[in-house]
Amino acid sequence: MRFEKDGASFWLAGVDDTMVGLEDLPLALAGAQADEMKLLLAHNPIILRRAARAGVDFVLSGHTHGGQVAIRPERSASGRPRRRLLKGLGRQGETQIYVTRGLGTVILPIRYGCPPEVSLLELRSI
Repeated sequence: MRFEKDGASFWLAGVDDTMVGLEDLPLALAGAQADEMKLLLAHNPIILRRAARAGVDFVLSGHTHGGQVAIRPERSASGRPRRRLLKGLGRQGETQIYVTRGLGTVILPIRYGCPPEVSLLELRSI
């Protein structure tokens, strides 16, 4: 869907969860113009590489619950992240992604070291 205001526009697209195999990124981006910002809503952040290859500018995602239970430090002794795309802001080439921890849980109804969150993001045109 295209949103337009004052001669500028952006394309808002969404895909189903990759785990159910129903995401259709080309269909979600069909009709987008090459010069407009493309914002993709995707439940699972695993789609980031495909979104970057497709020219998506920004992906909003969840699915991970931020790890739900965090016992070990987020970074290994070498300073590298233990898991990518678990929470927060990330990047693949020119494509940025924000993964929210969300409010819920999966399998076990517990959260430890990973509080729930409601994210408020403000997007601005430059």
